[in-house]
Amino acid sequence: MALGIGYRLFSKQVLEHNNFLALAEEQYIVKKDLPALRGKIYFSDMFPAATNSRTYQVLAIPRQIEDKNVAAEKLAPLLDIKESDLLATIDNDKYYVPPLKKRLTEEEGQKIANEKI
Repeated sequence: MALGIGYRLFSKQVLEHNNFLALAEEQYIVKKDLPALRGKIYFSDMFPAATNSRTYQVLAIPRQIEDKNVAAEKLAPLLDIKESDLLATIDNDKYYVPPLKKRLTEEEGQKIANEKI
């Protein structure tokens, strides 16, 4: 009987050590990404001087746009830019052009993303 108990103790403590170690780590180690928010800054009268707001911008890589005319036609009304001006910006084979529009709201950004241009 003592031999049986001794074997079970050896088995649990030595042979199954790695299994129990993994179970223990799952209970204590939790990785979670928490995006940091910047602090709000107020004047002495509590009027906000700087607050958090999310804005979006529209970027284009002209070299990767297959049909530039169609892209300009679809994007121009969404960005409130003349189609001819937009086409002049993207009608080349550059790898980079400055942002087509900055400071878009999340709603405007989602409309453009839904177009999948």
